[in-house]
Parts: sequence; C-alpha cells; structure tokens
Amino acid sequence: MYIKSNSVGLPAGLIKTLDTGCPGYEPLKKVPFVPQIGHEFNPRLAAWSINACTYAYQDLCNKNDIIFPPEVADGKLLYWNESIGIFRKPKLSSGYIARIKPIPGDPTNRVAIIFRGTQTHAEWNLDADIKQEKIILEPSGNLVKIHRGFWEILNEPSQKGSPSLQDQINEILPTFLSSDAPNELHIGGHSMGAAIALLVTLDSILRYPGIVINSYVTGCPRVGNPAFANAFNDLAKNPCYNFSLWRIANTEDIITTLPEPVFKEILYSHVLISDPDDANTINLISFTKNLGKIFDNHHLFNYYYAMKKLIAESINKVL
Repeated sequence: MYIKSNSVGLPAGLIKTLDTGCPGYEPLKKVPFVPQIGHEFNPRLAAWSINACTYAYQDLCNKNDIIFPPEVADGKLLYWNESIGIFRKPKLSSGYIARIKPIPGDPTNRVAIIFRGTQTHAEWNLDADIKQEKIILEPSGNLVKIHRGFWEILNEPSQKGSPSLQDQINEILPTFLSSDAPNELHIGGHSMGAAIALLVTLDSILRYPGIVINSYVTGCPRVGNPAFANAFNDLAKNPCYNFSLWRIANTEDIITTLPEPVFKEILYSHVLISDPDDANTINLISFTKNLGKIFDNHHLFNYYYAMKKLIAESINKVL
C-alpha cells in the first residue's frame, strides 16, 4: 500500500521559522494522542508523534526548562553519543521515554520513546559516517550491516562510565511496563532521530516479543544494507510478533534519499513495504511539498501539516 497526498497547506508566517534551529520547533497545542487500532495507518497518531518530537528539540535548547507533551507522565530524558573517535562531548539530550497517560476505559499501558534530529556539528559528522557495522541479529542469526554513525549514536556511551542510549532504554523501559495490563510501545523520531527510532524498533521487537509496538518514523534516512531491510520483512511475516512500522516521507526531502543506495561497494536500502498478508505491517506514507529550501522540505512542520491534510481527507471521505 502506498498513500500519497499531493499538497500541504502551511499557515501564513510559518515558513520563515523553519530554518531557525530549536526555536523553530515550538510544540503545537491541542495535538491529542490517539491510540493505534490494529495495523491501520493512523494520521492522528502520526501527527501526535511528529509534534512529540518538537519537545525533544526544545529540551535540547532549554536545559533548565525541560518539558514533555501534556499527554505523557513520568518523562525521563535520554542521551546519545555524539562523539568522534576518542573525544567525548558533554551529555546532550536526544529525546525521552515516558508513560502515555491512561485513556478512560482502556486498560492498555502505553509507553512512548521519542527522538529528535541532528542539531550539532558532531551529530552532522556522525550522519556523514556512512561506513557500516556488521551486526548479527539474535535469535535469527542474520548478518546485517548498519550505518556506523547511527550505530555508535545508539551503542556508545556519551561520556566515560555512562550508559549508552540503548543501555538507558534497557534500564528504564522495564520499569514502565505493567505486569497486569497489556503493554504497548510507541516509538517515534525525526531525521537522525528517525534512524535511531528504527534501530530501537528492531531491538524492541526482538527483545519484547509479547509487546505491541507501533513506530512512526519521520523524514528517515537509510539505515542499513538490503539484508537489514530484509530482516525487518522477515519479522513482518512472523506471527510471534505484533508490530506496525510507518515511514513518513516527503518526496522533496533529500534527507530521505541519503545515504545513496550504492556508494562504491557500500549498499543501503530503506525498509521495504510488507505483504498485505503478513502478520505485521511495514509501510510508506508519502506526500509531495517543496518549500524551496532543503531544511524546510525536511522540517517537522512540513510533515505535520501533511498529516493534518490526511486527517481532513479521511473526515471528508466519512462525510
């Protein structure tokens, strides 16, 4: 399935704010959390996930005024490695993990893990480190290759003696899970944060096979080689898991085309769309909006208003 929206209406005065760094990611008000239903694409949940990423950007900018979406509780900041070689930078927040507030009449215990995108020179350097790490996935034993910069962001400590981002998640997430209610994990990210969210999604599927996992990744670059993409599709066919993965892409966003699929002997591939008969869902939501600048085409608000248009279109279909 391939859903495409050809135009996005942006509010007047917004475009000039898009390339101003963290201040250009001011959270929007009244964006409710709407739970996932089965494996159907939920544009309202996509909109919430995109807006949730703005809080991760704000927490990087405003270290003395940490904020989380009003729909969550017990938020905890997460930190990733953004160093090169032997150098270590001060810890900078990469996102957060939080419990989504209960929905009346719904016993499901929901947890959100959200990541921001690139903001520092060191992070740009890691984005550009397109060499690949060879990783054996357990329990399948599949050998895959993953973008080295993204792998280090997730698995290397931000400071000597501190836990890696993956270790932080492994420590915190179990404390948020319920032993007497169904658990559901929502994972989201933008740009480099989308790449990390994809890796966290893969680890979570393998680590917590009994948990429902829904991932909405926005403006995601390529993360691994064709074997990495195929590993996701193998999982999609397996009824032992219960997950949906939605990659949201603006066709005019150059970040989603990087790294190149073939660079010398290095191969990259986006995760592939799953078969409709598969037990789990992997899909692409695409729209087209060219705002005239690379960063504007990639900006969260461009994506947010694309989801708003899809919401409006779905309402009109019902009417």
